[in-house]
Amino acid sequence: MTWKQNPLPDKPEIPVRLPREAGGQGTLGRPVNLRSNYFQVEFVAKGTQLFHYDVKINDAVKDEDDEKGATAAPLPVGLPKPAAAEETGGKGKRRKKGRGKGQKDSEATETGTKEEAIAGVAAVGGSPDREKMTERRIPKAKRCRIFANFIEENPGIFSNYRMAYDGEANAYCSKNPSQFVLNQPVKFFYIFDDKVDNRKKKYLIEWKLVQSAKISELLEHLPRLKALPPRSATIFQMLEVMFNYERSLKFATVGRNQFYSQENPQFGQNYQISGDKEGVIGFYCSLRARCGWKDTGCLMLNLDVSHTAFYTVQPLLAFLQNTSIIGPGIPRTLDRRAIDAIEKEIVKKDVRIVTTHGLYKRRYKVTGVSKKNSLTHTFTVEKEGVSRQVNIVQYFQDQYKYRIQYPELNCIKVGTKETLLPIEVCTIAPNQRIKGKLKDDETANFIKQTAVKPQLRFQQVNNIVAANKFPEDRMLESLGVRIKANPVDFKGRVLDPPVVELMGGAKPRVERGQWRADRDGFLLPAALDHWAVLNFSRTRSLDDFIDAVMTTARQRGMKVQQPYHVSQQLRPEEAERRLIEAHSKNKDVRIIVCVIEKGGDQYKIIKETGDRVLRVITQCVLSKNAYRPNPATIGNILLKMNAKLGGINHKSFYAAQPYHQLFAEPILVMGADVNHPPSQDRSTPSLVAVVGSLDPNACRYAVEVRHQAHRVEMIEEMKLITMNLLKQFFAQTKRKPTRIVMYRDGVSETQFNAVVAYELRAMRQACLELQPDGEYKPTMTFICVQKRHHTRLYAADSRDTDRSGNVLAGTVVDHTITSLSNRDFFLCSHAGIQGTSKPSHYTVLWDDADMHMNQLQLLTYSLCHNYARCFRSVSIPTPVYYAHLAAARAKVHLAGAQCKDPGRWGLLALNSSTGSFNEDDLIEATRVERGTPGLSNQMFYQ
Repeated sequence: MTWKQNPLPDKPEIPVRLPREAGGQGTLGRPVNLRSNYFQVEFVAKGTQLFHYDVKINDAVKDEDDEKGATAAPLPVGLPKPAAAEETGGKGKRRKKGRGKGQKDSEATETGTKEEAIAGVAAVGGSPDREKMTERRIPKAKRCRIFANFIEENPGIFSNYRMAYDGEANAYCSKNPSQFVLNQPVKFFYIFDDKVDNRKKKYLIEWKLVQSAKISELLEHLPRLKALPPRSATIFQMLEVMFNYERSLKFATVGRNQFYSQENPQFGQNYQISGDKEGVIGFYCSLRARCGWKDTGCLMLNLDVSHTAFYTVQPLLAFLQNTSIIGPGIPRTLDRRAIDAIEKEIVKKDVRIVTTHGLYKRRYKVTGVSKKNSLTHTFTVEKEGVSRQVNIVQYFQDQYKYRIQYPELNCIKVGTKETLLPIEVCTIAPNQRIKGKLKDDETANFIKQTAVKPQLRFQQVNNIVAANKFPEDRMLESLGVRIKANPVDFKGRVLDPPVVELMGGAKPRVERGQWRADRDGFLLPAALDHWAVLNFSRTRSLDDFIDAVMTTARQRGMKVQQPYHVSQQLRPEEAERRLIEAHSKNKDVRIIVCVIEKGGDQYKIIKETGDRVLRVITQCVLSKNAYRPNPATIGNILLKMNAKLGGINHKSFYAAQPYHQLFAEPILVMGADVNHPPSQDRSTPSLVAVVGSLDPNACRYAVEVRHQAHRVEMIEEMKLITMNLLKQFFAQTKRKPTRIVMYRDGVSETQFNAVVAYELRAMRQACLELQPDGEYKPTMTFICVQKRHHTRLYAADSRDTDRSGNVLAGTVVDHTITSLSNRDFFLCSHAGIQGTSKPSHYTVLWDDADMHMNQLQLLTYSLCHNYARCFRSVSIPTPVYYAHLAAARAKVHLAGAQCKDPGRWGLLALNSSTGSFNEDDLIEATRVERGTPGLSNQMFYQ
């Protein structure tokens, strides 16, 4: 046992790709011809020079001294001169906002002026204390519009060169206009007429050339198959922005690399998800540095179909109806429930609206609901030197010849000035992506539409290539770049499946990722004794269900007794009390089966009460599955129950030498995942789950669960977690592992180094502290598992596909489209069911043992067959799947505690200085560690 680089450096380097002959590529399996959604990038002019500019876009300065400083550099010919008038185009001295001529201070409270209404296109009202000029961050989308218009309107300055902008502070070009000198800032005033917001405003744009570099510097490094050094990485970042800039001008951008057009669909019609949401089909486009053919190193463009959910463009009143905030009929006024719902579904989710009246359409953020309506809200207007008080109804009639249809309906507040607008003149703004998680029924509708067969998806990718017209892309032309029209093709391999063993040494045939075991018993059957059944559904009798469970359990080899307690037709709201009652009748109860209806909070309450309060395992069954039980469904339920009760359903292994060597000595297999709440949910913490194997075949796992700061990815208590899992492994096997393999989920490429530096160091420290002499140093292999990527694999020959048209389970690729420098591979370990299968991406972040790629791939593929819930291989290794389930169960525990006492938990968050819940309460609701009764060494999360 030994460690590489002991002590671990502060910034450990990710292992580089090994040569093929040294184990950098696998050799096992049957060759297969594949293609992927990558397109080769060719550089015709390799000596092209790129120029990098620092660009700052801010609101124009307001006082004379600042303005003099800004114009110290001469304004280039053709630029609009700085305007001295209002941004609306008026002349003369600036008038204070919020007060009309002759208006008193007392009249400016929650009211506006006629001038403001006209300039704001009937944005009526506004609070003067919100109108003081403050420095603000201009939204990214708006900065992009300002930049693009500025370049387009000033061709004389930029010599018609193609400029690219990242929306933040960086611009790039393949040629440098003569007026820009290195590190010499040039400032411009620019009046931008925004066609989206229909407003004119003056901005100060500061432009500075900061560096230049030749593309050849990057291209010369690629064949070395090493991580990009800083200089090459900078060139790559320039190219990333420049490659997608033309697309960012034509489409709504999500993140950096996803592009959509909600109003003018180009890649398929939008589809309804629910009354207020629709799916939009777009595409993903990303420049990638890949190892290429025969490890020559190259750049490729990764193109894929992409779907996301947007708010449906519809009148705001229709939105309120379709989300059941109001009924089918328009109410006279909004009640408290409706107002609270608008705050939750619109205000807190940052939904924007567009006005439908007047000459211009303006976009606003909704900030609240006013108690006033179009009749009761009044303000002062001036006409021909005479001031008078009017309400919104009168103003709209006079100014726009529009009659308010629902004058008594509450107005909404919009914008930073909390202007009041009638709801009926508002429409949901386009291109608003849904933030957070969809509801269950919405997710189901979304998946139905996104599940596209491989052949159709591949055709859609080709359509995306054609629609982008890369040969006509002026930015790519300026770079001397060509994108090949055909996707890359290459050789992959299909690994042989592992051996799956059940009771009595039975070894069913594993074919295309699945095997039949309905006539075989569990490898290690548990006892189904001391169990109870509670019926919270509308099903009157569960006799048939109980008989089916007992019969199938005996067939699987389980020792079965009659349930000691059966309660029929209980009320769902009594779930907690009935569980406690059933437990009190038999303290030795091992599992309580609860039959429930779909929906509601009873599942959360049952799991929280069973797992956290009573420390007894529960099994929930939907009433539709209990009413008319069929053998297949009962068999699947028993897979979960046997695993929860400590049994082992099956094991998988390879007899081949590369795999056998790994298990010749004790090995601890770990899996880790972090469950993050939505970004807007500030009160809920991130929930961590780490599992560790307890048996030589890595079938049973202990679990450790923690909570930590909101959306923090590093596992903060990794040292203690590792120590506890090592102690439990020793307690079960009486041996210390000489090898630890960690499968870590949820880490992005930008976090690789940080995760290794923190978590691997913590795992090492745990080992050193476990043995007094500090000499316990098991070899560690740390592997990142990624599912959030856009790589797809297609078989060139239909004979190499399964019934769904997907590549066969076991298809692996470790060259051509893999990383330029990292030890990584793609493995499609599961059979396709619907849609196009997504292979998992595995990257070795650390390896003390220098494992051969054959070993890594066989171990990973075998672990995908150990999942207890089904007799088929799954898409990620079992320990990662279990960590994911355990973290998700911790989230259910927290939700269950909140359901049982919502008032208390609401006050905890409200009274907390951080906005989060109390630390002790979070520990009580979510924490699982060694010694936690009924949880730490049982797979309760199945």
